[in-house]
Amino acid sequence: MKAVTALALLCALSPSRVVAHDFWPDGSIVQDWIKARCCGINEAHRYRDDQVHPTGTGNYWIEGIGLVTQKPSPTPINDGYWYLFFPAGEPTMIRCFFAPFNF
Repeated sequence: MKAVTALALLCALSPSRVVAHDFWPDGSIVQDWIKARCCGINEAHRYRDDQVHPTGTGNYWIEGIGLVTQKPSPTPINDGYWYLFFPAGEPTMIRCFFAPFNF
């Protein structure tokens, strides 16, 4: 459904020995602490700026998710996207929230 999930699935099905969630969509390596705390193969969800709306109260309204009260950390990659990590189908169980560098 999301670009990151599709990329992860493609990597998982490829004949290479690379683990799908070892790399960000830009090809940079996912740090070990992020893999340990935030993600599994289907838990990375990527959003554009026009899908994320600050509420003015320190919270964020994310299209398709709803209200997020967790403060985002700066993203470890510079691709201009927002990232939420939660189990597929469980957007209320957010493990990590990253804002783009330009935020």
